[in-house]
Amino acid sequence: MSCVHTYMLLISKAFLHRLPMHVFVIIICFIIALLAKLQKNPPRYLNTFIIYILVTIVVEMVAWWFSIHNKRNLIIYNFYTTVNFTYLIFLLRSFMTNGKLVNVMGVLMVVFPVFALVNMFLIQGANTVFNTYTFLLGCIIVVTASICYFYERIKFPGAHSLLQEPAFWVSTGLLFFIPAVHR
Repeated sequence: MSCVHTYMLLISKAFLHRLPMHVFVIIICFIIALLAKLQKNPPRYLNTFIIYILVTIVVEMVAWWFSIHNKRNLIIYNFYTTVNFTYLIFLLRSFMTNGKLVNVMGVLMVVFPVFALVNMFLIQGANTVFNTYTFLLGCIIVVTASICYFYERIKFPGAHSLLQEPAFWVSTGLLFFIPAVHR
C-alpha cells in the first residue's frame, strides 16, 4: 500500500469516526432505497426519494463540517427545511387519489416555499435564527397530509393490503417521526 493510500485511509477513518450517528442512519436509508430499486416494479417515486436522501446526506455533512469548524450552519438548515418539506408535500401528493386533495397539495407545493422564502428573508432571517415558523407550518402540512392519506385509504381501500404498500409505510413513518422528533 502506498503512502497516499495509507494517508487517505487514516483521513477517512478519522472522518468517519467523528461523523454524527444520524448521518450513518441516513446513509443506511440511502443504501436500503438503492436496494429497493432492484425490486421488480419499484414504486415510481423511488427515484426522487433516492435523490432526496442523497441531498439530505450532503446537507447534513456540509452542516456538520460547518459546525466542527465553528461556522454558522443556520442558513443551510433554513434552506434545507424549505426543500425538505416541499419534497415531502410532493411525495405525499403522489400517494393520493382524491382530485381535491391532489389539487390542494399542488397549491401547497407552491405556497409553502413562497412562505418559507418570505419568512427567511423578511421575517426571521436566513442566518440569524432557525426558521421556526417555516418548520412548524411544514410539520403541520405533512402530518395533516399523512392523516388525509390514511383517511383516503380507509374510505377507499385498494386491492392490496396496506402492509404491502410502500406509501403506507412512508406515511406512517412521517406521521410518527414529525411529531415525535420535531418538538
